[in-house]
Amino acid sequence: MLRVLRQILHLLSKSIDSWDVFKDDEILYFSTPGSNDITQPSWGSYLAEIDKYFVDLRRSRSDIQHQIELFQNAINLVSKISASITGCFTANIFSTLYALQTFRPKNLNDKVEALCFSQ
Repeated sequence: MLRVLRQILHLLSKSIDSWDVFKDDEILYFSTPGSNDITQPSWGSYLAEIDKYFVDLRRSRSDIQHQIELFQNAINLVSKISASITGCFTANIFSTLYALQTFRPKNLNDKVEALCFSQ
């Protein structure tokens, strides 16, 4: 999921950057020579509408960045908890193994009797 969000964020950023370059520089290709006005008045309204969509896309990009941070924090937290649990489990295994090693009956009969008659 995190990888998909990062890919979407990357593509969204590229699209927004391309629009910014177009809006700031290349949009002048639609103007009349010697003027900064768009040739066709309807194009101005179309471009303004497109710019509104890019404002929304910028908000979405910000939301996606926030979600990525939240997912990454959750992953880090789960990783830390998992490491702690593994550490506790390993410590319990070693203490149990140590306890079993210190309990050594003198012979096998003593061990069987200890197991069978200890109840």
